Amino acid sequence: MALGVDDEGDVAVEVVTGSGPPVIVAGARPFAAWVVDGDRVERAEVPELPWRFFDLGGATRGPDPESPLVAVGVAHLDDDSSRPGGLVSADGARWEPVTDDDLAVPGVLSDVAATADGFVAVGGRIDPTSEYQDELVPAAWRSVDGRAWEQLDLDGVGGPDGGGGAGLTAVAADGERLWVSDSAGTWVSPDGGETWERGKLPPVGGAPVGGGEGGFLLVGAIGGVDEGSRVVAWTSPDGEAWEPASPPEGLLDRVAFPLAAATPRGFVVGGDMSIEAFADPAACYVDIVACGQNRGVVAALEDGEWSLLDTTGAGDPASWRPDALAVSDDDLLVVTPGGGFTLWRHDLAGLRRLEPPEPPALTGPPLVESGAQLDVGRTYRYPLYVHCGAGYLGQFNGQHWYAVPGEGIDDEDLNDARLPIVQNELFGEMTVVSEDRIEYRAGDVLVNAYQPKPDEPPTCE
Repeated sequence: MALGVDDEGDVAVEVVTGSGPPVIVAGARPFAAWVVDGDRVERAEVPELPWRFFDLGGATRGPDPESPLVAVGVAHLDDDSSRPGGLVSADGARWEPVTDDDLAVPGVLSDVAATADGFVAVGGRIDPTSEYQDELVPAAWRSVDGRAWEQLDLDGVGGPDGGGGAGLTAVAADGERLWVSDSAGTWVSPDGGETWERGKLPPVGGAPVGGGEGGFLLVGAIGGVDEGSRVVAWTSPDGEAWEPASPPEGLLDRVAFPLAAATPRGFVVGGDMSIEAFADPAACYVDIVACGQNRGVVAALEDGEWSLLDTTGAGDPASWRPDALAVSDDDLLVVTPGGGFTLWRHDLAGLRRLEPPEPPALTGPPLVESGAQLDVGRTYRYPLYVHCGAGYLGQFNGQHWYAVPGEGIDDEDLNDARLPIVQNELFGEMTVVSEDRIEYRAGDVLVNAYQPKPDEPPTCE
């Protein structure tokens, strides 16, 4: 079931669940929230706020049914300065800004978690003694009611000198136990932030989800743009000992920022899957329609086994990109952008579990890169970069190859020729006709014929 949510921009969004109805919060201008009441979404009441933009860091509901909801982030003021900011709500329907001066320090708030007796928010504060004006040292605040906050003594969290550069990025809680993370690792407090020690979590810059009898899950992503990202995961029954539990190849590949939530049977992990044309040309040759598209995907980890959740009822997969996901009772809630936020509600138990897909196999001519040795009479797949036209093919057989004048398509007509071009890459094939001629085609269309020249390759900006 899809519920329309009127959006004010492409901003961070979270779904807060717990003892009350789900609440969507967004770092809009300057803040927005909605309460999900059955089949209806009601916009929350937010007073005029003393900032022009709110960069949402995190949101959570307190530890018991009477606890408030808290959202934290960075408040950007009219004078172009910024500081940690927060809002609090008794039920999600009406929000008030946090006015505690203890938060009014130069810095950021990146995340918040509910503890056994309140809340802990983490981020960073600017060190006035540092030679770098934007360097942040780890900082954390504790609150019982979300309105009054006190700064915690982190006792060296973030490194031997307490520094971290970007501050803390994530926090999670299981009763009195806390985890906080930055780019260098994780620290654990067994007593609500009174003492800290280096944690045993893998260094992925996040914090675990789950707790109790269901255990914990930690997810992250490795790899980069060039080689493509891959989701990695670990599970733990107690938050102490961690075992690898990464999804199989092809299930969550190319998800750079995975989202995770605990379910009654395990966990769900989802995100935005993107095939970058230059990073994975083989996938583009297999499916040119999917190439360069962002696609939403959600998988389940249950009883130690991964499966793909069938969310085909959620519109066009190419536009179904999860910005947030959560589990409320027996429902999977997913928020997607595009013409305003949309909240998709799925019966989690009723979703089909699909086998992890096999990675697509590339058949046909071999795929080569510039610099390869080519044989006369053979055809090769080779993505041609056409941002500055198709005049230069690349370097093959130790020579640079340039377009033969008067043959093929003029550069100004490339984008109008209905060629398979994605992100400035043309996915065609080249045939080595002779030692001094290569023909590049897209289907039956001759894009250009090329000949070797001693010139150095042209610059392209």
